[in-house]
This record gives sequence, structure tokens and C-alpha cells, in this order.
Amino acid sequence: MNLRPWLLAGVLAMVALPAAAAVPTDDQVVRLQRMMGFEGAIEKVITDQFGEQPVFVAMKATQRACLLGEMTPMMAGQMSDAFKDLFGDEQTASEWLAFADTAGGRKLMSFVQAGVQASMDGKPAPTPEAALGDMNAEEMGDMMTFMATPAAKVLERDFPALKMADAELETFMVGAMARCGIAE
Repeated sequence: MNLRPWLLAGVLAMVALPAAAAVPTDDQVVRLQRMMGFEGAIEKVITDQFGEQPVFVAMKATQRACLLGEMTPMMAGQMSDAFKDLFGDEQTASEWLAFADTAGGRKLMSFVQAGVQASMDGKPAPTPEAALGDMNAEEMGDMMTFMATPAAKVLERDFPALKMADAELETFMVGAMARCGIAE
């Protein structure tokens, strides 16, 4: 039996397979977070969620600051992973970053930033009509061109949940509390 045709077919099939797309780089994630208004969001969310808790209020200021300092990098890593999941690959992230540099992209990012800020402040998000209703022809053209790309499908996705198992969180909290001098 001649194996050459089978081997050739196998090699051709492997060559025809798309290469696995690389996830967005850390630099891309930082730029995406900044362009969408997520700078400072982690600290604000942590402070808002824990700041009113009696156990947090009862801590010394140095302990609260230490705990916030421990939680911020951990949550930043979780947020970074969520952005990587949301955007999926370097190409999609690059297309978003390029779009954000257009007139229409700047207009959309302004709307997204206002929505993120409203969410962090516990206020209603701006409506698309109010934020985008006065788009000029250039902005509208940029928006329509981008919306026709596969990268725009990110808008149809739910923001990924932060992924930390209960056991992981428990281990982190026990270590953070010990490092911050907080008794259980």
C-alpha cells in the first residue's frame, strides 16, 4: 500500500488548519481598558463593595489600605483575564484599538466611558440616542465600517465573569489578612 498520498493529504490538512490565534497582549488589554474608561475602576469597585462593610470599617486605616493594596493586583489580573476572554485574540484587540483612533471610534468610546462611569457611580447609563445621536457623516461612516467587521461582534458578547474559585479566594484572603495584620 502506498502511504504517500495519505501522508500528503494529512500534511495538507494540517497546513490548511488555521493557526491558533494569540490572546490579546497585556499592553493591548491595558490600552483597551483605558480607552473604555476602566482606569481606576478596580479600586473604586473594591472600595465601594467593601468600604461600607462593618468588618472593613472596624479595621485600622493601615489595615484597610494594606488589604486594598493586596486585593487590587489580584482583581486587576482577574479583570485583565476577562478582557482577554472578551476580545479573544490579538487581531480583534488591534482592530478595536485602530477603530478607537477614528472619529467614529472616539465617539463610541466616549459613550462607553460614560456608561462605565455611570455604572461605577450607581447612576443610569446614557442612552445611545443621547450619546451618539449627533454623529456627523465621518463618524457615522467610521462606525458603519467597523460594525461590518468581525471585531464588532465583541459588542454582542456578555462581559466574562471574573474567574476565581472559592478555594482560591479563601487562600488569597487568609494570606492577605495575615500580611495585613488582620485577625480572623
